[in-house]
Amino acid sequence: MSNKIAAWEDKGNKHINLDGERRPLPYHEIISDLVIQHSSDGDNVLDIGCGVGHLCEEINNKGKRQIHIADAYQVCLDRTSKRAKIEKTYLIDENDFNIAEAINGEFSVVVMSHVLEHMLNPVQAVKDAMSFVKPGGYLIMAVPNPARPGVLISNVTKTHYVNRGHVVAWDMSHWMNFLENVMALNVVSYHHDYIQIKGCNSLPIIMSFGKALGKIIPWWCFSNIAVIKKP
Repeated sequence: MSNKIAAWEDKGNKHINLDGERRPLPYHEIISDLVIQHSSDGDNVLDIGCGVGHLCEEINNKGKRQIHIADAYQVCLDRTSKRAKIEKTYLIDENDFNIAEAINGEFSVVVMSHVLEHMLNPVQAVKDAMSFVKPGGYLIMAVPNPARPGVLISNVTKTHYVNRGHVVAWDMSHWMNFLENVMALNVVSYHHDYIQIKGCNSLPIIMSFGKALGKIIPWWCFSNIAVIKKP
């Protein structure tokens, strides 16, 4: 790892907030539904960047999938394994996030949820993720939306709120362009989750309001989500 990247890591590149959300967020619910929709009982599913396991727990509760997980931190693999039944774990090098060197096998569905924005080479990361998908299988990806109200407000107030680990970002239009034109992928559907109301998301009524508002103004949602089919 270069000295420049090492300094970037040391100064606050946060890939996962272990003390963050204690309950699933709307994108966990949406992506787990998409995994179930695009796979069958017994199919192998890979979650790259499993975090603390909310998504895997949701998948586990909705169907009988063989779940494999990968993450750059052993603590995340351990926490996820306590939340859900896991078939196999893969530890990714936390310095370069090279998933191609850490993972092997083919899967009916591969998920990268709020991971791609941390990758130093997102183009190669998508290619690597697609290489794990079986022919006819699916890659499901979600990235945070930089055009959401919270980020726009922080830009106006010059508080510059952002996770220091984010290397790149895509609003809805750039996300579609990246997947369809730059990567030339077969995107079968796009999805959005909720409009984040900072400081209030622990309140169920506020979360429900954010979900409803997201259906009306999807380009302000917290996440941009895509389902991609491999030929």
